Amino acid sequence: MRCFFHLVNDRISIPDDIGVESADLETAARQAIATLHDLWVEDPGTTDDWSGWSLNIADGTGITQISTSLGDLTQGLWVRIQ
Repeated sequence: MRCFFHLVNDRISIPDDIGVESADLETAARQAIATLHDLWVEDPGTTDDWSGWSLNIADGTGITQISTSLGDLTQGLWVRIQ
């Protein structure tokens, strides 16, 4: 299935117009969170700006299936991907 990863906050939306193929939504979410985790490991200071942002994972019809707060991810929830 094709999944699209949109970054949003209360003022800005950064849509993913390309998306990626994934086996299912859970796999797509794990891959996205793993990528965000890698960014955090490379430079923990980058997460200071993630408060108020969410990652919305939409299916091929454009409907958001999964949404997670990036601020929550920076509060120690990385263990969920392991």
